[in-house]
Amino acid sequence: MVTNATGTTLMCLGPSSSFEVRPVLRRKPAAGEIEVAVAAASVNPIDVRRAQGYGRRLLSLVGAGRFPMVLGNDFAGPVTALGDIDAFKIGDRVYGVKPPSAEGKAVQSRHMKVELASAQRRRHSCQRHSRRAACSSEGRSLS
Repeated sequence: MVTNATGTTLMCLGPSSSFEVRPVLRRKPAAGEIEVAVAAASVNPIDVRRAQGYGRRLLSLVGAGRFPMVLGNDFAGPVTALGDIDAFKIGDRVYGVKPPSAEGKAVQSRHMKVELASAQRRRHSCQRHSRRAACSSEGRSLS
């Protein structure tokens, strides 16, 4: 993958505001990271609440509480680039949960970087990408 390649991401512009697709710079994964081409991502109740401004104070502690922000945590898709790791190879189909971050490395992006601990190889009863994205945190956001 080229270091200065661009991708796209869906940005939430402000509390109860509109969304906009924006270009983002794709950087090569660092050691312990992989890049995933997001084939499916979920929208959970907490994402809807975050779009309304919920949790801004707490998320600001990790630099992820400011608008515009990229929403979403659950993802599924193939690995497209590797940092210095042996646990995955390009083309592996993975799913997982990505914590909120300030860098826009969230699941509503076309490509995203995730730490090795945030992704699992497809060994799950959910076989399709759309189902695997939903399986990552199924039941955790029910309230």
